[in-house]
Amino acid sequence: GVTGIHRESNTVDDVIKGVTLTLLSSGESGKLTVSRDTEPVIAKVETFVEKFNNVMTFFHNSQKYDKDAKSQPTLFGDATATRINSNLSRVIGNMVQDVDSLSYLSDLGISMERVIDKDAEDAGKRFLELDAAKFEAALTENPEDVVKFFTRNEENKKGFATRMIDLLSSFTDPASGLISVGTSSLQTKIDGIDKQVIRMEDRQQSSEDRLRKQFQSLEGLVGQYKATGDQLTAQLTGLANLNRQASNG
Repeated sequence: GVTGIHRESNTVDDVIKGVTLTLLSSGESGKLTVSRDTEPVIAKVETFVEKFNNVMTFFHNSQKYDKDAKSQPTLFGDATATRINSNLSRVIGNMVQDVDSLSYLSDLGISMERVIDKDAEDAGKRFLELDAAKFEAALTENPEDVVKFFTRNEENKKGFATRMIDLLSSFTDPASGLISVGTSSLQTKIDGIDKQVIRMEDRQQSSEDRLRKQFQSLEGLVGQYKATGDQLTAQLTGLANLNRQASNG
């Protein structure tokens, strides 16, 4: 019953919102069925889970103390890294308000897990796990809710993806981001240590110069004492010779 549609090409993308029609033949009637393609969405979620887990692995390897090697990794005890790690883990578990069928990522089949095997190399590491079938079911049954859950952007009611973008921006902002501030703080500490090293080297050089002068003075004094001692020895020797001559005479 659709009539009056004329286009210069066989591609029609402005009749049904979100649907592109590619016309292959004319003169035949047919049935058009439109269904939601969930695969690209699931693929994007799988990519997010993979990238998030890579970040969790990085923090785990950079912050966990190695008991066997008794060594501390690069970011062990670093406040900035700990804060970023904690905030990322926290946003995963936060509730998204006023979405009818969804409240948490776990309702979509995305859950935060932890390696509980104490003997495993990555024991204690947190990671995301995706139940693709559960996510696809939610996307098929309540697509509007899924979109709202991720993309809602109201003042006090933001969706998960919107919150994540805001959080990452708070980390990476070049002027006031957590990483920039943390880097500046570390650089300030490094500069302070460098200045301390310079001051210590200056004091060491001053001490060395003073000790050298004292040594040289003492060396000169010892030389004077030696010369005086040699002169006294010569005089005593001369007196002894005179006494012997007097005795013989």
